[in-house]
Amino acid sequence: MNMHLSLAALGIAAAAALGGIAHADNVPGGSYLHSCRNIVIQEGTQPLLLADCPNRQGQWQSTGLRYRTCPGDITNLNGRLSCAGNGSNRYGGRLRLYNEFSLRGAYIDIGREVTNMPKARNDRGRSLKVTGGGLWQVCSDSDFKGHCETVSGTVPDLRSIGLADTISSVRQIQ
Repeated sequence: MNMHLSLAALGIAAAAALGGIAHADNVPGGSYLHSCRNIVIQEGTQPLLLADCPNRQGQWQSTGLRYRTCPGDITNLNGRLSCAGNGSNRYGGRLRLYNEFSLRGAYIDIGREVTNMPKARNDRGRSLKVTGGGLWQVCSDSDFKGHCETVSGTVPDLRSIGLADTISSVRQIQ
């Protein structure tokens, strides 16, 4: 077994045993969500995104990434979490999508275009908050199809715009 793989797996196990793992609902967005599993955040002064991701041969590898400085998409690069480029959000805003009304419950912070929400988040948003200014497009279907609305600020009840429990794609448009 690869020594790097063994050390990463040991790090994940040790962090879990020490209680330094954050709830997986607060993980950053990115294309890695489509292929990786067991995704958690190890808290600390430089939080670490930890996950098990398949390489090109389909073998699962434990990997980690200091994600806070990643301005672009977080990807699975042959079994390793990787920060790719400058991202697709040139406006710099963020959208926080909550699974309960009135900005409560578990949430996901989104700072880049998401064409297809990860399965654990798809069709579960009930309220949202935009920070950093700008306008966001939120849509009921992947690839910005279906019922779409433009939002800014706070939407404490997505039923008011017909999108509670239906959001599948989001992007900042201004």
